[in-house]
Amino acid sequence: MPNIKSAKKRVKVNAVKAANNKARNTALKTAIKKANAAIDANAEDKTQAVQFACKKIDQAAAKNLLHKNTAARKKEQFGQQTEPRISADTRFLSNFRFLHLQGAFFFCHRPRLLRK
Repeated sequence: MPNIKSAKKRVKVNAVKAANNKARNTALKTAIKKANAAIDANAEDKTQAVQFACKKIDQAAAKNLLHKNTAARKKEQFGQQTEPRISADTRFLSNFRFLHLQGAFFFCHRPRLLRK
């Protein structure tokens, strides 16, 4: 047990923050599990479950419970599971667009697919 007043306060604050983090992590994992179950069962409310899970993922990333790249990867995985598959030709063509610059056409690579 600490003797210094500020160290005593840090122990209390850390306990509260640990409890909050535990609750947020539990809610996040539950939302992800429910969304995955809805996708596997092809339930009618799978879009709402995925939206809620994405909201929880964003909140966790904002609170530094998840790294921002991990959050983006998890959300992209939900997007790939829920959206219809795109053929390889369409995917290739949608990654490129024409730019008209000074009378000539140039290919401009778009790193991400357009989602509607």
